Amino acid sequence: MTDQRNNTIELLQDDEYLIVEIPHQLPARTWHGSRQHIINCAQNHDNHCYWVIDQDAALDCYGDEIPSELQTILDRDGVAVEIDIGHGIETYPISEAGSEFEAARDYIAHDLSRCHFFKNSDLDQFLIAQKYETYRKPVMKRYGTDVYYQVINWIDNQ
Repeated sequence: MTDQRNNTIELLQDDEYLIVEIPHQLPARTWHGSRQHIINCAQNHDNHCYWVIDQDAALDCYGDEIPSELQTILDRDGVAVEIDIGHGIETYPISEAGSEFEAARDYIAHDLSRCHFFKNSDLDQFLIAQKYETYRKPVMKRYGTDVYYQVINWIDNQ
C-alpha cells in the first residue's frame, strides 16, 4: 500500500483482513483479524450457525421431524449444510453452501448499512479509488467518507 509519503507498506499479515463496519446510525468501527478470528466472532453469536450435517446428526437434532428440505438433500447427497446468518436457518447442498468464512462475513455484515473486508491489495485499490473520488468530487457521499477515514485512521495508528 502507498501511504501519504509514498512509502510502500504492508499493514496486514497474509491471512488478515481489515474490517470496516458502517452501521445505520452509529459511528463506523474498524477492526482486523484472521479468517479464523472472523469465523470465531460470528460463532460467538446465538443467531449464527454453519453446520455440516449428515443423516445421523439430523436424527440427533430433529428426531423424527427432520425438515423436508433437509431430508431431500440428505437423501440425494448424504450431507447438507445448515446456515443461519441472522435471518433463520437455510439448508443447502454442500456444493452450493459456500465456505464457513463466507457465512461468517455475511453474518457480521447482515445488520449493517455497509461492511467491507479488505486485504492489503484491496486496501491499495480502495485508497487509490477514494483518493481519485476525493479530488474529483468536492463532497463525497457520507458512506465513502466514513470508510475512507476509518481506513486512514487505522493505518495512522499502526
